[in-house]
Amino acid sequence: MDCSGDSEIGDFLLLVTGKINPYWLFSCDSNSIKIGGSLSCENIAFELSASELAKIRFLEDDPGEVSCNISFDGQRRKIYLVGRRISEGVWCGLTSRCSGFKLTKIMSDSLSGELKKNIYKFPIRKV
Repeated sequence: MDCSGDSEIGDFLLLVTGKINPYWLFSCDSNSIKIGGSLSCENIAFELSASELAKIRFLEDDPGEVSCNISFDGQRRKIYLVGRRISEGVWCGLTSRCSGFKLTKIMSDSLSGELKKNIYKFPIRKV
């Protein structure tokens, strides 16, 4: 795992969400990802570029990694979204400041299990 990532963004995410690797969530009705300390991802949101959103939409059932740049402290900073498609129009996973972070099968299964229980409902708009 390459962890030469920006330590300030890691500190920021920990401070705001309470997690070293907070959850992220994206639904196709938005141009933003939500990041948070729980699967509801209610802590913060970041707007992404069209190409970054396209990379997320390309994720399927197997976990993958997407690098994104978010605005923080007046600068664009790189983060890595590690996750997968959970259902039609919904993707989620964990955020890392390091490339190469891997979701274990248990992590991946728990993400989809919680969402499939309809604990969190997301409006879905076909794109």
